[in-house]
Amino acid sequence: MTISQSKTLYCERMKKRLLSILMLFFALLRVVAQQSDCGNIGFEDGHFTGWLLEQGWIGLSNDTLVYGPSFQRTLNEGHRIMSVTEGYDPMVLDENIPVVAPNSRFSARIGNKLTGAVYDRISTTLHVTETNSLLVYKFAIVLQSPNHPDNRQPKMLIKIADQYGRSSSCGTFEVSASRSNSLFKYQARNSLVYRNWTTAAIDLRDYLGQTVTISVTTNDCMEGAHFGYAYFDAECFSSRINISSGCELPSQGITLTAPEGFAMYKWQTGDTTRSIFVRNPVAGTRYSVRVKPYYTLSENCDLTMNFVIPDSFPIQNIQLTKSTCYPTDTGVLVRRFVNTYGCDSVVTLRTNLLRGRDTTFLVFTTCRPQDTQTVVTRLSNMLGCDSFVQKTTILLRGGDTTFLATKSCNPQDTGFFVVKMANAVGCDSFVVRRVSLNTHRDTTYQLHTSCNPLDTGTRVLRLRNALGCDSFVQKKTILLRGGDTTFLTATSCNVRDTGVFVSKLRNSWGCDSFIVKTVKYNPMKISLQTLPTQCQEQTGQINIMSAIGGKPPYMFSLTDSLHFQKEKNFSSLLGRYFTLFVRDSSQCINRFDSILVKRKGCKIFIPNVFSPNQDGVNDEFKIFAPSNYIKLIKTYRIFSRWGNLVYEAPQKNAPFETFTDWWNGNWHNKIGQFISSDVFIYVIEVEYFEEFNHLEETILQGDITVTLNE
Repeated sequence: MTISQSKTLYCERMKKRLLSILMLFFALLRVVAQQSDCGNIGFEDGHFTGWLLEQGWIGLSNDTLVYGPSFQRTLNEGHRIMSVTEGYDPMVLDENIPVVAPNSRFSARIGNKLTGAVYDRISTTLHVTETNSLLVYKFAIVLQSPNHPDNRQPKMLIKIADQYGRSSSCGTFEVSASRSNSLFKYQARNSLVYRNWTTAAIDLRDYLGQTVTISVTTNDCMEGAHFGYAYFDAECFSSRINISSGCELPSQGITLTAPEGFAMYKWQTGDTTRSIFVRNPVAGTRYSVRVKPYYTLSENCDLTMNFVIPDSFPIQNIQLTKSTCYPTDTGVLVRRFVNTYGCDSVVTLRTNLLRGRDTTFLVFTTCRPQDTQTVVTRLSNMLGCDSFVQKTTILLRGGDTTFLATKSCNPQDTGFFVVKMANAVGCDSFVVRRVSLNTHRDTTYQLHTSCNPLDTGTRVLRLRNALGCDSFVQKKTILLRGGDTTFLTATSCNVRDTGVFVSKLRNSWGCDSFIVKTVKYNPMKISLQTLPTQCQEQTGQINIMSAIGGKPPYMFSLTDSLHFQKEKNFSSLLGRYFTLFVRDSSQCINRFDSILVKRKGCKIFIPNVFSPNQDGVNDEFKIFAPSNYIKLIKTYRIFSRWGNLVYEAPQKNAPFETFTDWWNGNWHNKIGQFISSDVFIYVIEVEYFEEFNHLEETILQGDITVTLNE
């Protein structure tokens, strides 16, 4: 091996190592950048909160497609929240594929119908607990299938990995755009393979207490000329069997139901349905079901869930007791919660008053009258309640003494207080004031009723009695009979109106009564036929074949939601997207967007020869297209056959209809300096209306022969 070959090999190895380090760095950044719980894992908040959005380029390493370093960005709506009001996918025409998963309001689209050898990705992390240990996800796929080798085709990848980046075969679903794959249907008109909404699931119980990463990636083909995108939605459930028999164990039987989202269910009883009915259930009997997820790449992704029949499903009552040093804290507090069987349970908290205060009396003597007093120090006894030390200091030596007696309601005011004075002889005289405690407190008992369990219990109010001391009112509140509930059902044509609504009233006891109203969605659906128009001609048609849902008869409008007609056919239409409004007899209006009348036959003509000889004929290199077909000339450049820039139009992003900077054969925009006869390369970037009347960008490139002799 020569020195030059050794250097080349060393450089290639260093490049591969650097690429590996960069990919590891971006992978670690992706793991820690976002945290998400199941609150918005299905995008039901209508945004991407909790998800990381990335984009990058694809490449080949050892003939294997790899994802290059990612960037936290979104270009050309490579990540987009789809609403249920947006209807169906515009590219798949052989079948209606909703852009939102069934029974959802929002889903995510990863990727777009633009090309360019890029990938788009969304990812989030999830802390696995018992309540979210079953991940059920739904997806729909739209990929162009150019029949490249498998490692160069558009592709979708769903991956669930642990906190170390490891994923199992059950946590990986990867599929490329192969027409022979039975997973797909094929649409020949634009070489699409597609899959309508499909449900899959993965058991996360092996990751309890850990964090897993969920990522969805789509990419274009390796050559950058064919696109791929997918729709995605997800939900979290508990990996356990549920019961549907209420909160008591009936003798006639119970229903056991496994979680949804699996391709196969097999109980040890031989049943293959999602739910089974157990007649005469016996406590302690174990039931198990083996389930198989949809579309994993391994045959070993089955999981088993067990359920043991308990003795009963009683309402659980928990009695709690605590003590306090404050009478106002005493009473009974009742709280309601749900136990592991889904039944209502009650926690009763009873708070009792601890034993009363301890008092310690200390006696001291003094020869100084000014030192005599009674001092009370407040401490805490062994029960944690207030305790008092009463220290009384008395005078030893005689003198004139006047005794005064008063009473107080406050124990801290009691004791002996001595004031030193001078008597008529000029000797010390003392006034000794003795303060004693008044009579004990009065207590009044009252009984009340309430409709609120939180109000029940015993409460103590502190007042003043006739002696001016503390008096107490003890108020005991008991609970009245519970509320009534009325259930109503209704339907709506607006999905945003659906749900469960509770109105709070008052029953005959004066307690809360409820009206529970369940509103269900009753949408309209249509089937229609569209006939195309030739380029700019106004000959397209939309014919409505049938309409169902809502309340017939129906009215139709193709302009707005105000002007309707009974006629189901609309003609004399230009090729573009239309929005159809359908109104039923109950005045519900449904909107159907992205109805396409195709536009056929529009072509761009580019000459391959021109003669800039100043004879007034064919002196400029122009391109030609039907009116309103090309919108902008973004860039216009001419190169020599050796790749040198010969001419570049000063105007950029200029309207096609008014573009004037066509090349007239000059050299680098220099007046009077013309090139000689030769072959040159043109590269013109334009924005145009493709056949669906949607703006697209493309690069027109080829060669142009310049002849100066004609």
